[in-house]
Amino acid sequence: MSKAIKITRILIAATLFVLPVFAVQAEDDFKACVRCHGPEGNSDNPDVPSISGLSARYMEASQRAYHDGKRECGTSKMKCRMAAKWTDEEMAGSAAHFAQFKRVAPEQVFDSALAEKGKAIHEEHCASCHSAQAEADPELQPAGKLDGQWREYLEYALEQYAGGGRQQPDKMRVALETLSEDQKDELLNYYASGR
Repeated sequence: MSKAIKITRILIAATLFVLPVFAVQAEDDFKACVRCHGPEGNSDNPDVPSISGLSARYMEASQRAYHDGKRECGTSKMKCRMAAKWTDEEMAGSAAHFAQFKRVAPEQVFDSALAEKGKAIHEEHCASCHSAQAEADPELQPAGKLDGQWREYLEYALEQYAGGGRQQPDKMRVALETLSEDQKDELLNYYASGR
């Protein structure tokens, strides 16, 4: 057997041994995220958002806002402590990791008639930023998909925007100011429907 073939076999064997180790390490890197957001980013807690299927660009921007103290962590002080320690590499890695998974809408109670009205509101006021097509557009400010998200979490997020706990684009602020409380409820029913 030639020396080149022996070296090739050794390299292949080493690669096959090392790859599973790296795969385990990669999964371990996200254990802290999984604890709250679920194994593939589909949360089973109404107060914790599902992060599966969000664009990596949006996820990184959200993590950066927590890291830099521009977004309140709400009742999760642990999240703020963790966010302050995130490196750029960790934020990019976790964003890419959870972006690859499909959003699974949780079972939620919603009113179908209100959800139908909410769909029209979404299409008129929100879809230009909060859709898969919008997330892929590099010209737009990153915005997450809202369909199939927990209603309780979205209600909390709207309170944060209204109270200044989260920065929001002018376009979003103007859109929300034009909506009545009833229309916001219709919109939340639509997102809770997971359509």
